[in-house]
Parts: sequence; structure tokens; C-alpha cells
Amino acid sequence: AVALYCGVEEGTPSRHVRRGPPGMVVSPPVQAAEPDVALRKAISSIRTDKRPKVCFVCIGTPHLTMGERVAEYANPGSLSRHFVRKHVSKLKDGQFVNCMDCGVRLKTRKDLLIHAERFHGTVSRGPAERLIV
Repeated sequence: AVALYCGVEEGTPSRHVRRGPPGMVVSPPVQAAEPDVALRKAISSIRTDKRPKVCFVCIGTPHLTMGERVAEYANPGSLSRHFVRKHVSKLKDGQFVNCMDCGVRLKTRKDLLIHAERFHGTVSRGPAERLIV
């Protein structure tokens, strides 16, 4: 009956293809005079926001560019996806993550996940919990 109405036969559903990093907010690059201000604002966010949109691990990684260190995600869920993909899943046995904000060395995935949620509001449920060995 529908084919008679519009004359077009519907095909199989297509998968949505993402373009670009998921959830990244496109913001202007950090100017030369602004890095300290941007870094202070990002650090304040990870200390005070209940669910921040800035990664506490990236902030404390000096080899990243300032733009990468203070990148703000579209929402806390996007930050959680970034955190699990870039930090939790890549942590191998014997490696550790230093939280520069708290001065704590996190030696296991479990320590990292617990610290992220308890002290920085970065919540990861589901797949991240399966990564704990």
C-alpha cells in the first residue's frame, strides 16, 4: 500500500557514519596570551563541577598541546567515552597514570576508574567496568 502511495521502494537501513571526534566542541584555538587562563579554567572545572566536560588525565599530560589539554567535550557522556577509549582501555599491566591534580599514582584500571568517578566526576559504566581485570 505504501509503494502505491509514493512509488519508491524502501531499501535496507543504512548505518550512520560519524565524522570527526565524537562529542568534541569546536572552539577557537587557544591564543598565546590565553593558555594560563584556559588551563586555570579547566583545572577549576575538574575540581568543582559535579560532572565536568574536561579530561583530568589530559590536563596533566604535558606532551599534549594546550588545546588538547583543555579540550572541552560536548557533554559529560562524551568525556566518559573519551576517558574509557583513550585512557582506561590503553592502560596495560605495569603501567600507571599520575593524577597531577591530586598527586596520586593510579596503578590499575580499577584505581583509575574509582578515582575518576569519586574525585573528578568522570563516570564510566558498562563497558569500562568489563575492562577491570
